[in-house]
Amino acid sequence: MTRVALLAASLWLLGCGSGGALAPPSPDTRGVEPAVARALDRARAAVLAHPADASAWGELGLSCDAHGFRTEARIAYARAGELDPGEFLWPYLGSWCAAEGDLGSALALAERARELSPGDPWVELWRGEILSESGARERAHEAFEAALALDPANVDARVGLAEIELSKGELGRARSRLEEALVRAPDERRILVLLARALSGSGDAEGARRLGERALVLGDPAPRLDPHRALVEARGASALHLASRGQAHLRKGEVELAIADFEAALAARPDLAPVRIELGQTLVLAGRPEEGLRLLREARERNPGDLAAARSLAAALAATGELEASADLCRIVLERLPADRELRANYARILRRLGREEEALEEERRLSGSLPDPVR
Repeated sequence: MTRVALLAASLWLLGCGSGGALAPPSPDTRGVEPAVARALDRARAAVLAHPADASAWGELGLSCDAHGFRTEARIAYARAGELDPGEFLWPYLGSWCAAEGDLGSALALAERARELSPGDPWVELWRGEILSESGARERAHEAFEAALALDPANVDARVGLAEIELSKGELGRARSRLEEALVRAPDERRILVLLARALSGSGDAEGARRLGERALVLGDPAPRLDPHRALVEARGASALHLASRGQAHLRKGEVELAIADFEAALAARPDLAPVRIELGQTLVLAGRPEEGLRLLREARERNPGDLAAARSLAAALAATGELEASADLCRIVLERLPADRELRANYARILRRLGREEEALEEERRLSGSLPDPVR
């Protein structure tokens, strides 16, 4: 927290003890998207109308938190907790806000949330992350173990345990944890990188190399939001929040809802290239190829060096039968990303569909490792 933010919070807390009516924090909305400013104004107006209502203060905290106003969110969560001292959610969410600059306060709030909601795996997981960041490895290990016992499917608890075990040189235990995590999240770069470290430390240089190559071509996965933090995400009104909700709809197969969110996000922020790409891909998937290809071509024209745009356009062109153009783009991207096995496999299939058998076989030999990648 900055010195200005600390001063603002201190002045607000002085007001809490004065016995007068408490004015809700007022985020500086200059320069934010209009939809965000309206959402914050609505939440603040609700507190002004019902200053003794814990849920109104909590909603203000959620809205501030969703849009990056952590100091104001922390103040609102604290007041909600005072008005409803039995509700664990407010100290829990306040702990997330405090963690950006005050791990001691973040831990104290997480401990309070744990007291109010014993047996919650997400609270235990968060305690473990704070303790690990603070250097309290043994206590963090205990918290991660507790989270895993409460939720055996929790990938993040396994990864947290493995990171601590790696740091202590317990390579076998770390490897076992990470292999279990990889079964549940096979395309997560963080797990692959950590497992490569464990293999390298155990003397398996070739296994570590293969995992490292896989990790290089993977993007960052969508975060696994716990249900409590999902309440924050749900209050987001910005273009990025709309895009995130579109991705969530897409993962559930709700294609039309995803398209609506992506279109709204792009209307608010035409500069967001990843949203333009995502919308283009989704439109092709939904049977609207002309619209999708137009957006993907726009994304590539706006930034010719964007490999994600080129890769997505190549896939869309193949799906719509423009095989020569797709093959050309695949070749261009593979020159920059020779370890992208998925793209190379697609390229081989496209070459075969074009009748270019010799080139297709050459790419398949590269995939099998019997032929090295060409030196560029």
